[in-house]
Amino acid sequence: MFFAALFILITVFKISAAQVDVFPLHDRWLFSFQDRNPITVSVPSNWTMYGGAIPALGYARYERLLTLPPPETRPPLMLRIGEIGTACEVYIDDKLIGGQGTYSPDPAAHVPMVAPLYLEVPPNLPDQVKLTIKVSNYEDTNGGGIWGPIQLGSKNELLSRRDRALIRDAAMAGIFFIVFLFYLILYLYRRKDQALLLFALICLAFVFRQLVTGEKILLLLFPKLSWNLLVRIEYLSLYVLAPLYIQFFSVLFGPYRWPKPITLGLIAIGLSSSLAVLFLSIPWFISTLIGIQIYWLLLFALTLVVLEGARRSGAEDAGLFLLSFSIFVLGGLNDLLLTRLFLPTVSLITLAQLLFILFQSLALARRFAREYRRTKNLEELNSHLQKLDEERSRFFAAASHELRTPVSLIITPIDGIQKGFYGENLRYDDPVFTLIRRNCDRLKHLSEQLLNVLKIDTGMVKPLLQSVDMQVYLQKYMALFSAEAEKKKLRFKLEAAERPSVAHTDPVLLETVVFNLLSNGIKFTPPEGELRIRIIPPEDGFITFIVQDSGPGIPAEQQAMLFTRHAAASRAQGPGVSSFGIGLPLSAEIVKLLGGTIRVESEMGKGTSFLVSLPQSQKAQSSRDIAAAKQIQGETDTRFHQQTAILLVEDDEDTRTMLTNVLSSRFAVHSTTSGAEALEKIQQGLEPDLVISDLIMYPMDGLTFRERLLAEPGFAAIPFLFISANQEPAIREQALGTGAVDFIQKPFYIDELVAKIESLRLLMEQKQKRMEERILQALRQGESLPRKERGSWRERLANIKPTERDWEVVEYLLQGLSDKEIASQLGCSARTISNRVSSLLKRTGQPSRAALIAYLGGAE
Repeated sequence: MFFAALFILITVFKISAAQVDVFPLHDRWLFSFQDRNPITVSVPSNWTMYGGAIPALGYARYERLLTLPPPETRPPLMLRIGEIGTACEVYIDDKLIGGQGTYSPDPAAHVPMVAPLYLEVPPNLPDQVKLTIKVSNYEDTNGGGIWGPIQLGSKNELLSRRDRALIRDAAMAGIFFIVFLFYLILYLYRRKDQALLLFALICLAFVFRQLVTGEKILLLLFPKLSWNLLVRIEYLSLYVLAPLYIQFFSVLFGPYRWPKPITLGLIAIGLSSSLAVLFLSIPWFISTLIGIQIYWLLLFALTLVVLEGARRSGAEDAGLFLLSFSIFVLGGLNDLLLTRLFLPTVSLITLAQLLFILFQSLALARRFAREYRRTKNLEELNSHLQKLDEERSRFFAAASHELRTPVSLIITPIDGIQKGFYGENLRYDDPVFTLIRRNCDRLKHLSEQLLNVLKIDTGMVKPLLQSVDMQVYLQKYMALFSAEAEKKKLRFKLEAAERPSVAHTDPVLLETVVFNLLSNGIKFTPPEGELRIRIIPPEDGFITFIVQDSGPGIPAEQQAMLFTRHAAASRAQGPGVSSFGIGLPLSAEIVKLLGGTIRVESEMGKGTSFLVSLPQSQKAQSSRDIAAAKQIQGETDTRFHQQTAILLVEDDEDTRTMLTNVLSSRFAVHSTTSGAEALEKIQQGLEPDLVISDLIMYPMDGLTFRERLLAEPGFAAIPFLFISANQEPAIREQALGTGAVDFIQKPFYIDELVAKIESLRLLMEQKQKRMEERILQALRQGESLPRKERGSWRERLANIKPTERDWEVVEYLLQGLSDKEIASQLGCSARTISNRVSSLLKRTGQPSRAALIAYLGGAE
């Protein structure tokens, strides 16, 4: 619509520029100010520009001879006088034919009015006549005179031009008003964007300026409108634009580069001049026009600098704003040349205003569209975050409920035991202990799943990929669930191809996936149903295993939400089924982390299948040997010896008290609350056979305590055992790297800890016994005490009949590599290497990793 209007208005401008039967009357005017002698001048001009120190206020007379066409060929003629300041009378051959305002040499009788004047030339005039124009001015302090061009021509042509000019001015005002309404509505819709309101006000100022300039449409609409009000509207519509422009571009492109007081000063000048127009007398504020025009030129220059800087910095649409404002500046300069210097140029201000508004409107519309899209995106993001927050709240509410259940089934029986509700002679195998143990396991499983979710969210989980024989791997977990399957009389079986299906994956992370799928399969398969695991031969570089149950199935509309956290499908849950929507989403994220995919296929009434695809291993050998190696364990003797001294370092009072009470019946336990306190006891004479230490303590943590203990003479070989709730592989490796014999994660079972301590005690006893035998043998033979046997470490290691993998591990141990580094070299997990090192410690009789290295390395 805007560009169509632009095309029409340009066409109107072209038509109005045509010269048809119209003659300008510029020169050969005799001008006399009041009673002074006449001089020859040209018009349009201000009479103060004629020289001779002519005052701005007063009255004057213009005369000129006109040569008219012959009467027989003369069409009806008309005079058009652009503007005269500020009142006039027009005479032909000293006969009054019209005027504007009330001309009078007396200021009291003078009534101003400035507007285009159209006067019909009387017919039947001779070929040559005298044209006289009397002018009086007592308002404009810049000077009176004929300010607009005077034209003589055909009445029809001049009236046609007037009509086209009126259409042009009305169309321009209409366009400006539509744009004003459009951006005002946008601002009401988006009140945070002040640029929309400022641009709407700029358009409104253009509307009023268009109504009171040119053909002065407002005067045609309201003929009785006084010049006093008309001139105030004209000046106000100009003066108010300055602060609007400053604020408008400041909002668009940020604060100006110059100091803020300069910007505030420019705004203050514009506002104060606007207030002067409203409240001061007309001669006073008109006298400020030249200063305001200089102010506008300065403002033009500063704004152009700002826009050019924004364009150079890559601000969006800055080039378009710069182009439109440059056009407006050119139009403003053209208007100054016409109205102040009275140069005979084509008026371009109206066209410049139109182009300025159209280009600015386009740039603002693009900006609004971008902001609207950004707002929509933010609203969508906010809606998504609110949804996530609601889901998280539901998730934590459900998690809290699920965690309360096992906690309640732990606290309540213990409270009953303490209060004697189970009798005074409670056996260790009473069902209440089974209940407590089962809910402890349940609580541990729930907490581990929550921790796994947190680790994956924070990017802390890094898979340790290795070759895994899926048949061996899945058979192990089938054995774990076989008792539950038998309890429900399920047909539980594994189907696999003849050749091994070896995947390249992390067996530790995959454990969570398999556990969740088998656990869900058994839960949702009805009694005497079927639960199958199928391994599909490798295809396209992936190995797929399927967990298929004969349960009730999952509705199609819920299947898409199964792997979405907190929104997992709610399948029919029977007694004993507990879940807070984390198992399957966690499994999906783990499978994705392993480079695989997981999907579901289900049909109501026929069961559900979960298909997990993992990358195929590129190694040719099977990983069954690796899996078998994990089963290597040394059986421990359960004999108890009170003489074994254990130094327990634990800052948590409940844990310290529990371990002290449990271990005191078997060993001599010395408990401390920090590494600093433990070190102080050792320096006071305590010589423990074993140290059990927490990791995070104050003021001295477990790692620092271990390093300080290694520096104490005679304490480096004492077995050191870490216990901690920290599950970070890097922390575990750091702890084991200090020579600690093991790193046990909380929660742990007390029988496992006792077995570990007993195993270490037996190893120390065997070592001590061998040393005593060697000493006795040496004394009998009259020899000196034996030193380390001569020969290479390979000869010494050959005594325990090591496997090929043992040789590889020891070789890397002597190079100083950690478990993780050895695992990376051998393509297996760090846990496998840790188990292998523990086996070597037992078979060589060494109490620690450092002792093993010293034992082997010292043989060279």
